[in-house]
Amino acid sequence: MLGIWIYQVTNEISTFQIILVIFVLYACTFGIFDFLKLDRWMRTKIGQWRGVELLTDKDYRIMERAKDPKYIARKYRYSAMIHLIIFVTVQSIFWMYGTDSFDEMLTYLTDFSWIEAGDLKAEDT
Repeated sequence: MLGIWIYQVTNEISTFQIILVIFVLYACTFGIFDFLKLDRWMRTKIGQWRGVELLTDKDYRIMERAKDPKYIARKYRYSAMIHLIIFVTVQSIFWMYGTDSFDEMLTYLTDFSWIEAGDLKAEDT
């Protein structure tokens, strides 16, 4: 809303608005867990300063789990698999729309003559 209001007043998109949009998109997608981690860290520090316990037992369990190498490896494996599946799906869609038949797709995938020739342009043109 702040970005829209600034645009209405100035009639131009500023660097501030671009950074704000990127920050909000990150916060709504991948950054949720980073913000939760930051929140736990801040409650730890503020609690130490005040001499008050601000973290719950659940927070401590989450913090301990985040230090476990097996948990971290599992989390990264799941993330990598999701990214791989999305990548292969999108590439398959591009190949289906960019080629006329499955045989042409296989020819495209198995033709490495451009490596030997040292030229990315098609040999048969």
